[in-house]
Amino acid sequence: MILEASEPCRNWRSLLNATFDNLSWSKFKEADYPKLPSSLLEELHQIGNKTNVLLEHESPEAFIDNKGIQDYTLELNRELSKLYGQLFSAKVFKAFIEKDARNKKFKNEVLKSFDTKWKKQPFVELKDKVSIVVSFGLGWEEKYSQATPIYIREFLEDIKSLGLPVRFLRKDPWGSVRHNAEVIKDQLRDELETGRDIILVSLCKGTPEVLLAESFVHAETEGRFVNHILGHVNLSGMLDGTFYSDKSSELLIPKIVGPILKLIPIESARESTRLFGAIDFMRSDIIEGVVQEAAQNLPKDLLYINITGAPMSEQIFEQHSPMVPVVRYTLFSKLSEGANDGFLELPNTLIPRFISNNQITLMLDSTHLLGDGMLEGHSLQQEFKRRAMYYAIISRVIQERRLEN
Repeated sequence: MILEASEPCRNWRSLLNATFDNLSWSKFKEADYPKLPSSLLEELHQIGNKTNVLLEHESPEAFIDNKGIQDYTLELNRELSKLYGQLFSAKVFKAFIEKDARNKKFKNEVLKSFDTKWKKQPFVELKDKVSIVVSFGLGWEEKYSQATPIYIREFLEDIKSLGLPVRFLRKDPWGSVRHNAEVIKDQLRDELETGRDIILVSLCKGTPEVLLAESFVHAETEGRFVNHILGHVNLSGMLDGTFYSDKSSELLIPKIVGPILKLIPIESARESTRLFGAIDFMRSDIIEGVVQEAAQNLPKDLLYINITGAPMSEQIFEQHSPMVPVVRYTLFSKLSEGANDGFLELPNTLIPRFISNNQITLMLDSTHLLGDGMLEGHSLQQEFKRRAMYYAIISRVIQERRLEN
């Protein structure tokens, strides 16, 4: 039997309060993850079964074929989520992605990298020719501090382990996309002036910021550096607004900001009002406008590798991840109508086709953080698996450029 996707939770507020009140987010590590009362865990399990009901008689792949689905859009996501649940909609998105032969081949490359022994700093021989430029997302910094959460520290070390020079673009962690694009464009240009080719890596809000900054650089230099950008790795990119921002006009902002505050790695932000402004900067109409403006000067053939995720199994709701309570909150409070990663709805984490058709996409069973997820049973909470994935990603970017030449 198929149940409605959005059956309300009886006591979701008690579950949320128990979750949020017991977490120490600024010093989050696996050992600190609280043990929720068994009664609440059982309630979560029951709600999950009611809210995310799979079609028992039809796989996502067969569903795509039988329904003649030609594209997975935000509208389709919301329709599937309403009828069959967000988990099933996310599975349809994954199946749609993997129908593309190029995406399926890349997924197999990543899986193969999990079983491959590769030397430390595998790209060190290219350090004079290629560098990685990283654009962080909301509230993230490139410097360690006592408040830096473990998931950011892990990402920093994972990228540095590849053996290439890494430059982190310095910007206002609470600034608007446009403001930060102006701030980082000169840093991006400086890195291009070194003579090295670069690989862009961006996370969440850092994606539209670096897209617009790159567009500014190409306009100001008349495209002189177009061929020096090898590719762009887009990790959970914010290519449309977040539903938190879009709902801020309908709900009291503190109710929306509260759960996000639990994830913020900068202690001073808890007392700051700047996050309230940042939420407003991330509305769909603002992000859409920025992305469309950026597209005007971006090369149409640049390779983009999208790494995206959404919960597709109950296991993700049991992970020791600071994003899991936010995913639960999103699900129970119905802030999002469609399958999402806890922050962004699908497929709004992918580079739009009007920017480039040269794309490869990999989807994980994860939250917005990606590193808390899984790929075909392989846990990315294992350091080796995460680094193997990044190795496969950078290898693909470099190999694609060699094939072009």
